Order: sequence, then C-alpha cells, then structure tokens
Amino acid sequence: MAYDPEAARHACAVSGGAVARGRAARYVLELADGLAYLHARHVAHRDLKPANVLLRGDDSVAIADFGVAHRFAGGLGGSEGATDSAAADARLEGAAKLARLRRLERAASLAQISGTEGTYAYWAPEMVATAAAGEKVHFNAFACDAWALGCCYYNFRTRRNPFDVADSVEGLFDAIRAGVVDLSDAALGAEERRVLAALLARDAAARATMADLLEDPWLRAAQREDT
Repeated sequence: MAYDPEAARHACAVSGGAVARGRAARYVLELADGLAYLHARHVAHRDLKPANVLLRGDDSVAIADFGVAHRFAGGLGGSEGATDSAAADARLEGAAKLARLRRLERAASLAQISGTEGTYAYWAPEMVATAAAGEKVHFNAFACDAWALGCCYYNFRTRRNPFDVADSVEGLFDAIRAGVVDLSDAALGAEERRVLAALLARDAAARATMADLLEDPWLRAAQREDT
C-alpha cells in the first residue's frame, strides 16, 4: 500500500483503496506464515509495515527489508533445554511447530530485546514504554512483530493507521501507550474486529501469536472468498 501523508490514508496497489475482506485475510495468513518461518529460525523482522509487504505477480505477499531485523544468536529454551538452537526449532513441523511458536511469541519467552527499531506508527506499547524509560527495558521481539501485523491488517481494511495522531511523535506514543484501538469502522466485520483486537492487545502476554492466526478458522474461511 502507498501512504498519502496529507490525506493520512493508505491505498492498495491492487484496488487503489482498501483491501477486500477475503484478500486481506489471505494476506494476513501469508504474512503470519512468513513471520512463523522467521520466528522459528529465531529472527525478528522489527519493521513490518505495508511499505515492506510486496506483491508478487500471482498476488501473493513477500516480506521485504530486513535492515533492522534481529537474529537471536543464543538458545531460546524449549523442549531441548536452554541451549535449544534455531536449527532445532526450524525442523519442527505440524502441531509441535505451532506449540513451539506459541511459547516463543509469548511475552515471557527468552526472545527478549531492549533496542527499539522500526517505524514509530508500528511500535508496540512495550516498545514505547522502553523508549520513555530511557533505559534498557526488555520485551519480546516476536510479540512486537505480531503487533505490527495487526497494524498492517488495520491499514489493509480501513486505509487508516490504528493510532492516527499526526500532531507529534509524543501524541502518537501516548495513543499507542494507552492502547485503545478504534474498531468501529463500518468496513470491519465482527470477526475482523476479533482478530484485530487479539493482535493489537496492549498486554503482550495476551496478544495473538502466529500459531493462533494460522489455526484461526475464520481467517482460513475468509481467505477462500478470494480464491
């Protein structure tokens, strides 16, 4: 999507406006699959936004721009103990993979980072809190990717940013910190509001994981509208 700062609106490369419901569901699932691939290999993207979501010729999406991505060099725990490697996690399949992703992407997992990178409008509340503290406060990098995916989904369907505060960075950060997302847009259906609320949960411990999205029956059914 291209962003017009004067109108404060995003526009889809396919439609010129918002992304249709079925197509948006498909994009979200494809992005969740891509992030799951990265997270299983202990890589956090850290700058997911529509400008970094590219469309291939077949209308599938690709995640671009890994300039501020972070790879966790040490083990992130798990069934194999504290020295569990990214290679071991990458080999997991099926239910074992999804269960492991849920553990990795939860706020209390070992996937902790303190540096804040990326685009302000897509920062999670815990990133804003870290910046305000002026000290090293750690947070889960994978959970922040989930938040950014929620912002992208909101962009896709409403063309707006979930925290549309243009007056100052401080105002934007105050809105993100409060974490109150306007889900009243007429374009959003009840199930879309549910998924968005889960991805944009202010409490990172309650936030949806990529495994949650990949198993979500409504998203999977909605994407079939676009096939």
